[in-house]
Amino acid sequence: MIGSGGVFISYRRADAGSAVVRLVSLLSARLGSPRVFVDVDSIPFGEDFVVRLNRAVGACDVLLAFIGHGWLNAVDASGRRRLDAPGDYVAFEIVSALQRGIPVIPVLINGAAMPEASQLPSGLQTLIRRNAALLRDETFDADAERIVESVYRVLETAELRRESCARASRSTSSRSDDVFDELFTVLVQRAGRRKRLWCGTYALALFTASAISTIFADSRTSNMGIAVTMNVLALAALAWCVAKLRNEIGRQRVLVEQLPGTAVVEPIRRALSTGHILKVAAVCFVLSITMGISMASSPPKSSTSTPTAESSPTPVSREDSSSPSPIAADPAGAGDSAPAVASSPALPSAVSVAAVDSTPTATGPRPDNGTVLTDRGPNGDGLLTISNGTQFDAVVTLAVADDARHSTFIQSGSAAQVKSIADGSYTIYVQQGSGWNNDLKNFTADVKYSKFDTPATFTTKRERDGIQYTTFNITLHAVPGGAAEVVPVDPAAIPR
Repeated sequence: MIGSGGVFISYRRADAGSAVVRLVSLLSARLGSPRVFVDVDSIPFGEDFVVRLNRAVGACDVLLAFIGHGWLNAVDASGRRRLDAPGDYVAFEIVSALQRGIPVIPVLINGAAMPEASQLPSGLQTLIRRNAALLRDETFDADAERIVESVYRVLETAELRRESCARASRSTSSRSDDVFDELFTVLVQRAGRRKRLWCGTYALALFTASAISTIFADSRTSNMGIAVTMNVLALAALAWCVAKLRNEIGRQRVLVEQLPGTAVVEPIRRALSTGHILKVAAVCFVLSITMGISMASSPPKSSTSTPTAESSPTPVSREDSSSPSPIAADPAGAGDSAPAVASSPALPSAVSVAAVDSTPTATGPRPDNGTVLTDRGPNGDGLLTISNGTQFDAVVTLAVADDARHSTFIQSGSAAQVKSIADGSYTIYVQQGSGWNNDLKNFTADVKYSKFDTPATFTTKRERDGIQYTTFNITLHAVPGGAAEVVPVDPAAIPR
């Protein structure tokens, strides 16, 4: 983005022609009128035009010196050539810019020739070393576009130099005697910014790939909103970083184009070349796609939210057969005010592992969520909460050895509880699928069987001042950060 610098327009009214007016209008439309200073036309009435011109020239970043057929030999009322007159404002403007090191672009109007050095006053003779632009009525559009592009390049370079001066705590008006050295210093300073933006683009691309893969790796409706939000934010951040990188590369190309092809400049020039940028971008793209496909295609690691102890903000009481009065749980021994807590060791959640079984067709209605299929007791105080975030129905069975004690039907996208679980160590089996068969008490399609390789142990501890019992919370879907392990089982090995 171009900063606060502007363009100074220097011309003689007698030989300016319509092309100058049209170019000034084009520059004003592109840059904004306040940034285009048209010599005396921009000076308010009553103001010292020499002071104002001197200030305006010093504030501009580039001066366009329009040279027509009558520019060199224009004379005043006394017959003296204007360029030789001490008060000639055109000569004053150009000399002031040349002395300040401000870029001056001669613009030759409709075939006008560049003057010889011997034809110019001593202060203007260095003007002939400036590369001139052509502006012709018959090819105005193409000529004007080239001039505007050159002006943009100069303004962009000046803005970069100002930023470099600001970082180095130097005056923004200072200019190096060696322009090439100054431009190279600015370029080197900005090289670090380009590298940081590349690193940011890589990191955001990898994060975006991982965010997109979560949609394919986890189809739970409950998490879809979070996944979509993550993707939108990741894509927005990536787009912003890429836009900043492209802008920075463009600005540095403006600088490097103005430097000679020396040994120290060439490595930077190669780093800014289209081929090198495409190569680096391709590596970033391949890494991101590979990571995304890998995460999306690999089965999610069996996981669960960390089982937590059941607690309540107020004491929980229950009738106990050995005590005629209600008693509050106080497992920590902290007194009657402690909340009821159920201890629970870490328990993995069930994640379905494919072991497909061929079964008959579905019969009968689908059981309601939480329907108890098996309850063989004995009863106790343990509690198991099951959340099914998958797209399949499930049957969760708690078994001791080969004896199925509790079996509960959990519909997809629902949760249910298994209550009154007696003390003991239980293996948790999970059957998932669709097309429930009431006769066989099994699914008929998409059937998968698994079990946790870690038993769930329920205990009840009765003390003088309360009861402490175990609760577990498990999920049948993968939870980020979980570390559970499940193993596939043969359908015949699941207790019925």
